[in-house]
Amino acid sequence: MRFVWFSIICMFLLQEINAQSYVKKGIGISVNSAEGAFSIQKTSKDTYLLSGNSMYYLNNNLVISSLLFHVDEQGFTIDSLLYNRSTTGLDSFFDAVEFENFIWILGRYNVPGTIDYDTYIIKADNRLNPLVIYEFDLGYAEEIRYIFIDSLDKTILLLGYHYHDSSQDSSQIVLAKMDTSGNLLWKKEYGGPGYDFAYHLLLLPDSGYMLTGEMTAAPFPNNANRNLFIMKLDSSFNEIWTKYYGTPDNDRAGFSNNSVVTADTSIIMVGFKYIPNPSEALTVAYALKTDINGYLIWEKYYGIPTSYQIFHTIHTATDGDYFISGSRVGDNGGLDAWLVKINDSGDLLWERTYDFNAAFYDAKWIWDATLNSYGGFAMTGFVIYQGPQSNDIIFITTDSCGYTDGDVASAELFYEGLSAITYRFTNNGFQYCSTHWDFGDGATSDLPQYTHTYTSPGAYTVTLTARAGNAVETKTVVVNIPDVFNSVEITEQAAFHLYPNPASTQLMLTGSLPLSAKGAVFEIFNTAGKTVLSTYLPAGENNRSINISHLPEGLYGYRIISEHRMWQSGRVAVVR
Repeated sequence: MRFVWFSIICMFLLQEINAQSYVKKGIGISVNSAEGAFSIQKTSKDTYLLSGNSMYYLNNNLVISSLLFHVDEQGFTIDSLLYNRSTTGLDSFFDAVEFENFIWILGRYNVPGTIDYDTYIIKADNRLNPLVIYEFDLGYAEEIRYIFIDSLDKTILLLGYHYHDSSQDSSQIVLAKMDTSGNLLWKKEYGGPGYDFAYHLLLLPDSGYMLTGEMTAAPFPNNANRNLFIMKLDSSFNEIWTKYYGTPDNDRAGFSNNSVVTADTSIIMVGFKYIPNPSEALTVAYALKTDINGYLIWEKYYGIPTSYQIFHTIHTATDGDYFISGSRVGDNGGLDAWLVKINDSGDLLWERTYDFNAAFYDAKWIWDATLNSYGGFAMTGFVIYQGPQSNDIIFITTDSCGYTDGDVASAELFYEGLSAITYRFTNNGFQYCSTHWDFGDGATSDLPQYTHTYTSPGAYTVTLTARAGNAVETKTVVVNIPDVFNSVEITEQAAFHLYPNPASTQLMLTGSLPLSAKGAVFEIFNTAGKTVLSTYLPAGENNRSINISHLPEGLYGYRIISEHRMWQSGRVAVVR
């Protein structure tokens, strides 16, 4: 369900230990039809609604039918709806949401005998059977593309635009509200004399709203170049201010969920910028951040100016960073699906591209995306095949690192003994999203590096499991822990002096270690037994300062241990 709402995203990392299968596939009806999707919405049952259309020839006439796929996480069809409202066969679904146990489907159809279009809403059951159909005329040649549930009053908001006349050289933004009985409560229009397109609506903490999209200052062709905009609305949807962003060139907003409210109550918006070039279309992807009043904080470009890169959607990831999806030219010259992750400063953390068939210059257009149930992303759009095959709907799901079907996981197990009973384990693999350790004694960890102390002698099989998308790689090693637990002598009289105790940021350790010891390890461990600090002590005199400024306040244990003997142990308090 798509809700218009603002929330502070909890900062936690989703670890994918359970096997989850991710997909990268095309979905279609037949080889004789061409399908595409404009939106993807996740349902309460972790399935997906893909809204779009299907094009095919019937009696030598082109027919465009509205199409909705309800698919599971593997992209297998649960239900589908192929629908024509118009007798001319020029229909399309643009969006669908789950709300109050029904599926609300937004579509557009051609008014017979004209070049005008009207809007309709289908209220369907969970098997996509139409129950009621509501029709609206919201302007000339309207394209009402987005449906939102207003969480404040449980009504339905419809967002899009309409053209002024048949020349289609200028347009107005349209925002309308209807109740769940299909009654149109009101319609508002925004914009100036030029092209005005809004693609997303955000609810703000002050119960106001933000519209984001693109505008021009004058009708075509006097001003064909567009700029991105953010428009602030009050709680009654009246315009308060509008601010513009971009360059003198043609800047375009992402065509779907192109903006988010951040944890610090700022706005991040994405799109792309055309690079002036007389011979080919060149673009670079674009992102900007403003404060809540629309004042620019930063703007950044992604990609290279001699290629083609676009951003369409942005979502807040479960760790507080941001997923952005779009398309870019791939290594084979075709257009690939593209997923990037940025932080709150706009810095690129990683990027992934997705291809279906490297042998052909296929074009993969990502139109919309949403978070999936495993901390990753689910994307849709359409693929234009180069060859006899018809176009398909794209459906891609990834893990939280952007890996999917066909990627490789790398597990490289590295370990080092810090004492007779303590080892540090590290995954040095070149590619993985999640790491899971089983230390053979019942203890586990999901960190890439972990220091583990054993509490009894024996031979323990340590297992490292690394995952990236559907790929899994496992490595094992056996560590042998000697029986030092019953034979060591714990000396109450200090051979070493540890001070001050309590300590704040530094500890001093002085004392002498017998030459026969051949060195030892000084360790500080927390109340869970986890080693949080470790340093080597050579045989002979020792006099050193130990930095503990990174340790939280609390009570810790310490020990000085060599291969066959515990030389000293005790407690130390860290206070601030």
